[in-house]
Amino acid sequence: MILAIDTAGPVLGIALVRTCTVVDSYEEDRGLRHVEDLVPGIERILARTGLTPGAIDAVAVSAGPGSFTGLRVGMATAKGFALARGISVYSVSTLAAFARQEIEARKKGDAQNSGGLAGAAGATDTVAAIVPILDARKGRVYGAVFEPDRGARRTEDLDLPVEELVRRVTAITGSRRWVWVGPEATATGFSPAPPISESRSAAPGTALLAAEMIDAGIPPDDPYAGPTYLRSGDIGEKKRVVRFGGKRGDTS
Repeated sequence: MILAIDTAGPVLGIALVRTCTVVDSYEEDRGLRHVEDLVPGIERILARTGLTPGAIDAVAVSAGPGSFTGLRVGMATAKGFALARGISVYSVSTLAAFARQEIEARKKGDAQNSGGLAGAAGATDTVAAIVPILDARKGRVYGAVFEPDRGARRTEDLDLPVEELVRRVTAITGSRRWVWVGPEATATGFSPAPPISESRSAAPGTALLAAEMIDAGIPPDDPYAGPTYLRSGDIGEKKRVVRFGGKRGDTS
């Protein structure tokens, strides 16, 4: 039994997976209040499935890219839970997790009734690529391109303006359609819009990828593994911007 945690995006996600099957999933959307909602959410999903912490064999966590603070909250909680239980932590790319659950939903052909997996409208339609994205702020998105059948990567995780990501996707797919995936997929504003799968969290895909890692004999995280950041943080950097009513160029 794998407990999966996703705090990379705007929606908190928790899922339970047994032998590559989603047992239950839970989401909370309260505006990036993951630090308040994560532990109660874990307690809630365990209670409604009748499980105890002792039933969990491994913890999976989406490692980013995503919200800097959110990723730290998720990984710290995952490691704390695993340390208390003496079990392993498996971390996976958040974008790969979104792609994995979109592929699973398309296999099922049912966007609304797939064990916590959300799929694009018309999930049985053929697309040339799956493109999970998250808002990276500053007019940019985190994104990557995956093949739609087995989820093979066509790009690494990227931090780009959406227009540049569209150019990358178009270069790979040509004139064929792709599907945006993620909780903020509608915010791209790209027109004409490809199909959109507004998967709210990557928790089910995170657990499924971890289950596949375990089946393949891939070792768990090093105890000091941390979040995947695609850019450096802003704290401590000097910027030529107005601060606290000062004049432009004042970085004090």
